[in-house]
Amino acid sequence: MPHTLPTEITARLLLNANFVGEISAREAVTDVKDKECAAPSNRDRRASEWAWSRALSVEIRGPEIAPGLLLTAELTVYTPFECLAYERAFRPEVIPRLSHAVVRSGRRLLGIFSYYPRGKTLVVVNRLIRLPDAFLAACAAEMLRHHPSMRSVQFGDLYNGTETALDGRVRSYTWATIDCAEAELPRSYAEFLQKFGSSTRKNLRYCGRRLERESPSLAFRIVQGAEFTDDMVAAVVQLNHLRMASKGKASGMDEVYAARLGALCRSHGVGCIAMEGSRIVAGTLCTRVGSGWTLHVIAHDPKFNHVRLGLLCLLKTVEEAIGSGATRFNFLWGASDYKVLFGGKISTLRARRYYRNMNSQLLAFADHRDRAIQTLKRRLSAWRRAHRHAAGT
Repeated sequence: MPHTLPTEITARLLLNANFVGEISAREAVTDVKDKECAAPSNRDRRASEWAWSRALSVEIRGPEIAPGLLLTAELTVYTPFECLAYERAFRPEVIPRLSHAVVRSGRRLLGIFSYYPRGKTLVVVNRLIRLPDAFLAACAAEMLRHHPSMRSVQFGDLYNGTETALDGRVRSYTWATIDCAEAELPRSYAEFLQKFGSSTRKNLRYCGRRLERESPSLAFRIVQGAEFTDDMVAAVVQLNHLRMASKGKASGMDEVYAARLGALCRSHGVGCIAMEGSRIVAGTLCTRVGSGWTLHVIAHDPKFNHVRLGLLCLLKTVEEAIGSGATRFNFLWGASDYKVLFGGKISTLRARRYYRNMNSQLLAFADHRDRAIQTLKRRLSAWRRAHRHAAGT
């Protein structure tokens, strides 16, 4: 690269790009920690990000893009939401409409943003993106240049929440959307267990021993890829319905969701299924992309509440993830207590719009409406959480 980046930015790029054959994410973090240097100021960081973004190569491809290139891009990300894995399973009708922004630095592929037109907006389907703001802005500017009739570019559920000045090339508008929980995984399962408090470890051991005594026929099984069947996925989703109903809530997963999740599990799935005889009584449904695992469903039969069977399944799932070399475990939406218990760090995701000019931003009434609605939802959610905690529920 022609520009030298601050250590913090270099680490972030290595963590997100996960460059094959170059350096692992863990080695990148270790290398950064070993260097004793002052953290750059926000101004210096933004300047370096912006200078570096100008060296990027952004090539716009149509729907005819080589499938192998898209599969290669999966190696640069950690969740099915960052690539097309989720779209293929849940919205296959969108795939033929997609164009693709292929981003490189020299000959190195950094990633691919896939998008489609909706009105005067280019909607990017990749989510859970964690890349420098100038990177996104440079891509948006090139997309708008390639599509002169479009007014804006829409990104959703970004980890980065700040905005970088772009010398007037594009304007941006950002707001908070939803919370997401993600854990960095250690090198060993023993190290992961040490993250729990002594009382939590003791309680989990007690639940495991009690389960063995009361249900000696119950067995845990790790399931991967093509081993998933529609009936297996539907059974875990149904257990989620039962579990939510026992708490006085309704699950948002219907039969259509279960069928599409089954397709995603067969292409990228991995999970832990607990069976008592021939009956599924608990399970986790996850996906594996790059060196990241993502939890989509966790559930158990309410009759096993006293032994916390769902958490025992999750514990075995994390053990398998660490054993396979995973570096991140994403628990997805919400700030549930069990996610924090398992080391999940809660981050607020953001939506961002990039506009061609000031007039395009001023006329983006739908974006202003969406920001107002999402802000209201977040305030109501925060109020409900505070009310529940005050009531001791």
